[in-house]
Amino acid sequence: MEENAKDKKYSGKCKSCGASIKQNEKVCSYCGTPNIEYVEPVVKDITPPKNDNDDFDFGGMLGPMMGGMMMGGILRALRGGPKRRR
Repeated sequence: MEENAKDKKYSGKCKSCGASIKQNEKVCSYCGTPNIEYVEPVVKDITPPKNDNDDFDFGGMLGPMMGGMMMGGILRALRGGPKRRR
């Protein structure tokens, strides 16, 4: 009777030397024997959630805008331009 790979329980031991070996290791780290119970790890594709409001980012625009206004005032004061009327 043939056993399915899913029905078999992983032993966690190297068949050659008996050292502990993980299921996702191709070879035994102690003796170098190939792991006959090796299972390739599953890599999941992670995609960021789609945001419908990606067109406009007011928060990202606010910092440079405020920084530009402040730098303009500082540069105008350093240049010694015309005085503002009060």
